[in-house]
Amino acid sequence: MDEDRRFPRLLPRLWKKVQLRFGECVESGWTDLRKEWAALRKGHSDMPMSQLAETPEGRNLRVSATARARNLVVGLRRQMSLPEENANAALVETYKTPDRQREGRQTGGASEKDSLI
Repeated sequence: MDEDRRFPRLLPRLWKKVQLRFGECVESGWTDLRKEWAALRKGHSDMPMSQLAETPEGRNLRVSATARARNLVVGLRRQMSLPEENANAALVETYKTPDRQREGRQTGGASEKDSLI
């Protein structure tokens, strides 16, 4: 939804088609990542979590968790018979372009904002 829109920005416009799809429960698929994070926190108990997440091990955990979540979303898209995503959408480099601003209207016409409210 357009970020420039005022209240009720979080709700779709009237008479627009909205689909919600819930997949299977994947709670058990995250236990290995939780164990790795707990071991990482135990090994660096003196470091704040924000700094721990920026360590190479923390980054690797975040990348693997993001990749796993992304694969689950791709599976849901396929179940809904939606078109395949652009292959570049999974790459961090796609979103780290020099002309990309943190907030506001982007060069491609998209609108970015840090907060939902």
